[in-house]
Amino acid sequence: SVLEKITMLRDRLRRDAGRQRRQATVREEEDFVNKHLAGRTCITQYNYMSYKIEQVYLTRTVEEVFGNIGSVVDYFSRRWSIYLEPGQPLLHCPTRKNRDCYLPAQVAYLTGIDDDWRRDLGFFG
Repeated sequence: SVLEKITMLRDRLRRDAGRQRRQATVREEEDFVNKHLAGRTCITQYNYMSYKIEQVYLTRTVEEVFGNIGSVVDYFSRRWSIYLEPGQPLLHCPTRKNRDCYLPAQVAYLTGIDDDWRRDLGFFG
């Protein structure tokens, strides 16, 4: 899931910062994660639709309330019978119909091959 990828990227940044004897800020983490995920396409497990990730928000979580739908946790529990891990970040994936589309990272899966894999394994040339 995208949540696992976010966790891996944050761990990598924290490890690199630790080698420099400092702590990565939330802003640095968000910038690093967005560098790797913004612009990527993901597909959701509950409706199998694809979305383009515009931005990952580490400080906005699934507990956040959106208008009349309630919290993201409540909505996914009620509508899709999916129980979300608390505290996970949200993906901003605007669509033509809904500019305020936020997805929990737990239900989204990246499509395609990561640039890191392409470089490491020598894919495509």
